[in-house]
Amino acid sequence: MDGSLLATPFLERLNIWFLAAWGLLALYWLARVAFAARRRQRPAVSLWSIPGLLLLPLAPLLEVPALFGIGAALLLLAEWWPRAFVPARQRPEWGWGLVLTVLGGAALLADPPSFLSLSGGVALSLWGLARLLSGLLWRPARPPARWLPPSTLGKREAPTFGTEVRWQVRQVPDPPELSVTVRQHDLLLRNDSGQELLLRGWAPAHRNAFLALDKRLPPAAEQRLRRAPDQSGVRVWYTPAGSSEVRVLRADWQAPDPAQERVLN
Repeated sequence: MDGSLLATPFLERLNIWFLAAWGLLALYWLARVAFAARRRQRPAVSLWSIPGLLLLPLAPLLEVPALFGIGAALLLLAEWWPRAFVPARQRPEWGWGLVLTVLGGAALLADPPSFLSLSGGVALSLWGLARLLSGLLWRPARPPARWLPPSTLGKREAPTFGTEVRWQVRQVPDPPELSVTVRQHDLLLRNDSGQELLLRGWAPAHRNAFLALDKRLPPAAEQRLRRAPDQSGVRVWYTPAGSSEVRVLRADWQAPDPAQERVLN
């Protein structure tokens, strides 16, 4: 039976246009596997494309049109099923893909060829190429971007800030828990509260902004902020350690003598 399927009357049923269309379908599926690997995904239900592709040429060879319909249904299932590709937590083993591809190529080159060797070789080659592409083109996760806000003055880690702090109900403590020393080129915040404070953000009084700080300020510690030449005030949002209550410092001043320093609270 295997030899008869490769005889001339049977092979004439697979014309060049049918084989070209079959090859395009196979290349399309491999391209989908490659693009999914770039998105850190591996084929799952999409592997049903392999038996679907194998059933397509069987329909004209065996003169059973139902096989073509089953193969087409498997291809559609592999294309449109919601979980055709699933996320891959780690890089797939591409070495097994290389082994399967070599075995498939050896089966295709068997002498004398048989129908089973050709079918098995095509299936192993497609499966191996899919695993090989998934492993080689799998894109590792990118490390989180390191961002340096302009107000952190040398802080290297990414801040865990949320601008929602600015819009929450906030308290203005009396007496103030922070004091501000106005200097020529910067401001110096000092914690006078006797407890640790978490500085969440700040903004010059003349700007509608929220500049992240994410800085823990122990008692009597100081934090330096940059100062614009025309700046006439500052707003600082903070929370006490162990509390979610948002508090704000409001300090305004007139332009001082550049040779002087003034402490505001």
